[in-house]
Amino acid sequence: MRTTAWLALALLLLPHAALAGGTVCVDHNASLALLSKPKLPKTGASSPLHGFLDIDGQPPIHGTLSRGITGTLVAGFTYYLDDGVTCFARLTLDDTLAGSGEAACTDDPDNEFAVTWTPTDC
Repeated sequence: MRTTAWLALALLLLPHAALAGGTVCVDHNASLALLSKPKLPKTGASSPLHGFLDIDGQPPIHGTLSRGITGTLVAGFTYYLDDGVTCFARLTLDDTLAGSGEAACTDDPDNEFAVTWTPTDC
C-alpha cells in the first residue's frame, strides 16, 4: 500500500481513536457527561448510548447514536434530574462527539433549551 493510502486510512481512523477506549467525557452545559464505551455507527445504522451525568446522584443517560444516510451523526437520549424530572435531548454531533442541539424536561415540556457537548478529559 502506498504511503498516501496509509496516511488517508490513518486520518479516517483518527477521530475514532477518542472513542476507542472506555469512558468518553463531554461537557454537557454545566455538567460533565461520562459516556460508557460509545461506538460510532456506520452510515444508516445506530448504536446504544449509555452513561451518567456527573452531578448529585449521577443520573443515568440512555439513548442512541444514529448516523443518517447523509453521514450526519445524531444523539437522542434521556436523562433524569431530581424530583422525578425526565429530560429528552437531541444533538447533532461530529465524530469526536462535539456538537449541539436542544432538550426539554417534563417539569416544563414547552421550555426547550440549548444543549452543547464539548469533549474533555475525564
